[in-house]
Amino acid sequence: MLLAASAVVLMISVAIRSRSVILSRRGGNFSSVLRMSSTRFPAFLDDEMKATPSSMLDSVKDKLVKLYPVDVTPSAEIVHRQAGDYYLPVYCYFKYLLQKKKKSGGRGPLFVGISAPQGSGKTTLTDLMQALLSEHDQVDATIMSLDDFYLTADDQAALRTKHADNKLLELRGNAGSHDMPLMMNTLKDLGEDGNKVSVPRYDKSINNGRGDRAPKGQWVQVDEAPVIVLFEGWMLGFDALPSTEVEEGSNIATVNQYLSGYDSLHAVFDGWLIIGLTSMDLVYKWREHAEKAMRARGKGGMTEEEVKDFVDRYMPAYEHYLPGLYKAGPGGRKKSTDGNSVDALIVTIDENRMPVSVKAL
Repeated sequence: MLLAASAVVLMISVAIRSRSVILSRRGGNFSSVLRMSSTRFPAFLDDEMKATPSSMLDSVKDKLVKLYPVDVTPSAEIVHRQAGDYYLPVYCYFKYLLQKKKKSGGRGPLFVGISAPQGSGKTTLTDLMQALLSEHDQVDATIMSLDDFYLTADDQAALRTKHADNKLLELRGNAGSHDMPLMMNTLKDLGEDGNKVSVPRYDKSINNGRGDRAPKGQWVQVDEAPVIVLFEGWMLGFDALPSTEVEEGSNIATVNQYLSGYDSLHAVFDGWLIIGLTSMDLVYKWREHAEKAMRARGKGGMTEEEVKDFVDRYMPAYEHYLPGLYKAGPGGRKKSTDGNSVDALIVTIDENRMPVSVKAL
């Protein structure tokens, strides 16, 4: 299988890659102390990285430690490497995208699509970027998640009834289980000045971990148009395949039909960050850890058996759509003013959420 082969190649690269990029604790700037390695970020970020003071590393580390739950905080060494090798370059990438949009004269917020499998740290990444941009750049960032636009429990039950023989649509997750009109209207409203927008939230702990949309009183209120919108999702950027490439009558064939309706969403984004994994088995491991933490807090997370059953429903989509995403990025990417597709960067991470490869798509 293509995903398995890719994972093997990536895992081998981890073993032989050169020493990580590190940031000197002394003065100077970020780029001046970079060491060449397989995780070096693209050259188009050099100017932004050169302008980043070394003191930023401590700011990233301090915020990163606070974002990790007490029971999952990695060692100080891993936090140091994550900050310098991963999160700080990603911060520079977002600043690069902001500058690029400003120079082009584009109006409205910068919309960034962040595609990453479950458990890979999407929430940590977006919360950290929001804090850094606010504190160091006075940039207002709004965070949105594909998960927050899942159908209500009642609507999901109706979808389950409509496709009674399709296990992939029994629970939330796959294409078809999102409220697309609500999602697109919310994005449209965020892009217009003067609008006060309520951004939905979804509570995954309700209904024994099966979830439901949170009451409107718990939605996030955005009173002014943000400078940047960070929109993350596990299947963001997946492109529907030609019907000839999907088994006719299969469960994934129905999901594939629904997926074609997500093209308008993908066309919104001014830039992309794609997070890849060295092994898709990490999705099971990370999901179980998250659910275990919810159970420990008395929030009704799924059991280990339920986690396996739940994640199994995502795997057909990963197997069908990740190869194309990792190879060329989202097919329906927005075009920039020069006629080229907007930027897309793929960062592949390992179990410790450390980058092992970086590539512009």
